[in-house]
Amino acid sequence: MDRDQTRMHTDTSESLPPPPQQQNDLLTAQALKDLQQNEQRFTESLREQLDKARKDKATLEADLESRAKAFQATLDQLQSNPLSENKSLEMLMGIDNLDELRAETKKLHEKYVAQEARIKKLEFELEMEQGHVNILRHDNQMLRQMTVDMTALAEQEEEYISNKLLKRISGLKKEKGELLIQVEQEEEYLTNMLQKKLSQLQKEKVDLENALEQEQEYIVNKLQKQLDSLRLQQTLSQSPSRSSSFVMDTSTTPGSLPMSPAVTGAGTSPSLSAKKWMPTHSPGTSGDLPPTGLVEVLKAEVATLKNKTIDMEKEFINKYQQCNKYKSELVHFRKEHNMTTDDIPADEGYDYCNIHIRPADIFTVYLSSFDQYHHLLEDMSE
Repeated sequence: MDRDQTRMHTDTSESLPPPPQQQNDLLTAQALKDLQQNEQRFTESLREQLDKARKDKATLEADLESRAKAFQATLDQLQSNPLSENKSLEMLMGIDNLDELRAETKKLHEKYVAQEARIKKLEFELEMEQGHVNILRHDNQMLRQMTVDMTALAEQEEEYISNKLLKRISGLKKEKGELLIQVEQEEEYLTNMLQKKLSQLQKEKVDLENALEQEQEYIVNKLQKQLDSLRLQQTLSQSPSRSSSFVMDTSTTPGSLPMSPAVTGAGTSPSLSAKKWMPTHSPGTSGDLPPTGLVEVLKAEVATLKNKTIDMEKEFINKYQQCNKYKSELVHFRKEHNMTTDDIPADEGYDYCNIHIRPADIFTVYLSSFDQYHHLLEDMSE
């Protein structure tokens, strides 16, 4: 029985679903984890874009600085050219030959043309550099604006995620409270139902015990009365001269021995309801059953009562086991939810083979009574 109860507790604990609070906690943790992963990926992408923009900006600034240095060197070189021109002019002023002067003038003209072309080229490069500078300034301004926009977008996204998480958490808390209330109501309903079933089974157990005890008492009393009647019949058969007067005395005396339930028909046994046995008649009359027939009838009645007792005992054992099952389930639920179990009666530890009066003892009484009855019938027949 202990193994069955342990197996029943194990099956009950395995069939129970996980608590709703644990399910809500798992769902909340999973949602928070997903949101954190999304936020982390978004932050990493923003950081990568900002780092890329900063690198591009640094590259453009370095290129602009190198170009500015080259342009400054060119200007310095142009500023140093007037000194050399002054020297060449003084040298020309000192030349007296006209042909040499013309040749030097031609060289200076060619040099002037070359320098003019170079100046135009430098002016074009300057305009190009100014265009590049304007483009870089515009790109720098666009990058700053993009950085501001991305920062604002990240703040909005964080605020949206925070609001969504707060709403989800509040919804989960509300759902958790509703589930807790529902679980408490179901637990209370199950507890009340199990308590009612336990009370009903205890009442049925008491009724079965009382019925079994009454049936056993009735059978013992009936057999005792039949044994007394047989002894009286044997006494009457041994003194046939006084049988008629003794029967009249026993029928008229107020303190005479009562008739058996089989004679009066007041018993509750179904096997004796159709059999009328009158022990006050003499053995030689035609209305009496033969001794062997009466023994067979009583043996059949004993077998019927034995089967009925076994059936009642099996029914009582089944009810008792069902009662213990409901009791163990009720104790398990109360212990699981930290409720008191003092009002539940403890297991009485019944021995199913020892209920007030053991059936084996009753059948021993039956057999001993019928052995005495059989010996009496043999003495009467002799």
